[in-house]
Amino acid sequence: MARAATVEEFDAALARLSGNFAAPVVRQMRKVMRTVEATHPELSRKVQHGWQAVAYRHARAGYVCGVFIRSDRVMLLFEHGRQLSDPKGVLEGDGKQVRFITYRPGDAVDETAVALYLAEAISLRA
Repeated sequence: MARAATVEEFDAALARLSGNFAAPVVRQMRKVMRTVEATHPELSRKVQHGWQAVAYRHARAGYVCGVFIRSDRVMLLFEHGRQLSDPKGVLEGDGKQVRFITYRPGDAVDETAVALYLAEAISLRA
């Protein structure tokens, strides 16, 4: 099993990833990441340069979600999002498997909703 990146290594990798994006989008990405990490600190994280994302894994459930950065938005993508309950219709996407929430710079990140989606995503796969 690969060694987990130190905080410094992770921060350096994240800086390399986000260096090509405008500051407001980077701030939004960090806000979404902080919410994921605060609500589910048991998740491990890894910068995925090819995806332009930070991937989050659970010890039993595997890859659960990713925070993807784009030029004008950030997306919190749930790998098996199609299976998640979504009574308020927050999740976007119409593919066979993934669903996501889009955040524009300055958008609020609903910590309670993120926590519930993540808890369900983990329980479905663990």
